[in-house]
Amino acid sequence: MFQVISNLSSLVTLFLFLLYIIGRIWTINKNKKLSFEDFKLDYSVNDNLDRRNQYELSGDELITIKSSQGLNWIEVYEVYFDNKKNEVGLKSKKPVISHKLLNINEEMYIKTYVPCGIPCYRIIYQRFDYIVESFDIGMDGKYGGLYKNNFSRKLTLKSYLYYLCK
Repeated sequence: MFQVISNLSSLVTLFLFLLYIIGRIWTINKNKKLSFEDFKLDYSVNDNLDRRNQYELSGDELITIKSSQGLNWIEVYEVYFDNKKNEVGLKSKKPVISHKLLNINEEMYIKTYVPCGIPCYRIIYQRFDYIVESFDIGMDGKYGGLYKNNFSRKLTLKSYLYYLCK
C-alpha cells in the first residue's frame, strides 16, 4: 500500500515539474516580445558637442540608443545589398563599432548617414536578459524617424536559463 502511494506521489511530482517548465517556457516566449530599448533619430548639422559614448560614422544624423533595462553589448556592422539573392548581407564579420555594457538609462550616440532606401548599417545588441536583437538602419519616409528594417529577435540558451532561474 505504501509503495503505491510513494510511486503515485513521485508521478504527481514529476508531472507538476513538467507543467512548471512548460509554463516558464511559455512565459519566456511571451516576454521576448517586450522591448525596453529606445532608438531616436535627430538631425545634428554643425553639431560639435562632445558626448560620452559617441561614435562617428560620417553624416549629419544622430542616432540615440537608450535602454531602461541596460544592454550587455552593442555592435554595428556595415551591410551591402546583394542583387542576386535580393537580400542585405554583412560586408565584414568585424564590427565597425563595438560597445560593451550600456547601463540602465545611459545613452549611446552614433553620428551617421541614414539612407531612405537600402540600409548601410546593421545594429546587433544583447539585452540584459541575453536576448540578441538585430535590425538594419533605415529612414522612415513617412514620419522622418528611424525605421527598423529586417528586425529579428533570437532567444539564446542563456536567455532561457535567465528566465528559468529568475
